[in-house]
Amino acid sequence: MEYEIIQAILNGDKQRYADIVDRYQQLVANLCYKLGGDNIDVQEATQAVFVELYFSLPRFKFESKLSTYIYIG
Repeated sequence: MEYEIIQAILNGDKQRYADIVDRYQQLVANLCYKLGGDNIDVQEATQAVFVELYFSLPRFKFESKLSTYIYIG
């Protein structure tokens, strides 16, 4: 299912990106909090991660799960 969502996004269906955000938002927010603690605005950092992810999706090779790519990307 991840593959289909990402392919749809890459083919121009930008609204499908909301599916990615919905699926991984809590994971990213938790990671931002763990890395930055109270010293960062978690919501702002989470948004920045998703902006970066959107622009890096064309480089995603489907060699791992998207969650792994988000984590190490």
